[in-house]
Amino acid sequence: MTIDKSNVGLIGLGNVSRFILNGIDRVPGLNLASVMDKDEGKRKGVPEERINFYSEGEMNSFLNSVDLVVIATPPHLHKSQAIEALNAGKHVLCEKPISIRFEDAQEMISTARKNNRVLMVPCHQRYNPQIEELIKDKRYIDSISSVELKFLEDIAEFTQNSWIFEREKSGGGCIMDSGINAVDCLETILGPIQIEGGEISYKDKMNNSLNVETSAEIYFQFRNGTGRMKISWVADTNEFGIVLKSPEGERRIDFNYDLGINSQMYIEYQRIFSEFLSLIHSEGRYEETRAIRNLKMVETIYKLAKDER
Repeated sequence: MTIDKSNVGLIGLGNVSRFILNGIDRVPGLNLASVMDKDEGKRKGVPEERINFYSEGEMNSFLNSVDLVVIATPPHLHKSQAIEALNAGKHVLCEKPISIRFEDAQEMISTARKNNRVLMVPCHQRYNPQIEELIKDKRYIDSISSVELKFLEDIAEFTQNSWIFEREKSGGGCIMDSGINAVDCLETILGPIQIEGGEISYKDKMNNSLNVETSAEIYFQFRNGTGRMKISWVADTNEFGIVLKSPEGERRIDFNYDLGINSQMYIEYQRIFSEFLSLIHSEGRYEETRAIRNLKMVETIYKLAKDER
């Protein structure tokens, strides 16, 4: 039996695009039809000649060539790109954060609902097999009394002129980026958490002050206990994991995010695209308001954590 495939268009060929392209390729029912990026030099990164490449300013032609749109651009562009795609009748999967302003995020959600389109803003850890297996054990989840999460990495591959260091484009540093994933992951496991405070640093490895935060230690409470998040872009070694403690014993989740072929991010993105397609076919609705909550949690961290500056 032949499966009808939906043509997917990807906007943005940045670092995460390798996982996006792999996820699209591995989900039956999806076909990468078009890619758009402002950098013409990235045309060589498009995997097949049959895929259309569009440059900045060709949005109408790009949208006419696809059924679904994936947005993987700097956050300050998410609103305009998503709304244009939604108004053109396209379902949209947008990388987090949904936007850098609450008003923009609300407008994106309203536009999706007005057009009866899916707007999905996933945080990839939620789709990790270890997380999915853990949350099935309700008895253990209810007994957790202590949590420590570490999302530590060295982003030395990014130059100082990268958009991630421009707050007006990124919305923030490691808290806006990894912190959103951390909060979403913790609330997937524990339910609602409450930020209590913490410390934020803006220093790079040479002790220079940057425009966005580079590391943070955040304290929080949840229903049955307390926890700590440690997030860094300037760590000496990469470490992504969670330690959960309970009277029933300690459990560890170690994420393999080495960016190599065995990275669990490939699995997570495949599951993201499977859910995206399922929502479209079932005419379901993604929980868009969770993207708003993640943004509000980040704002709370900025407000309550001690700023070194």
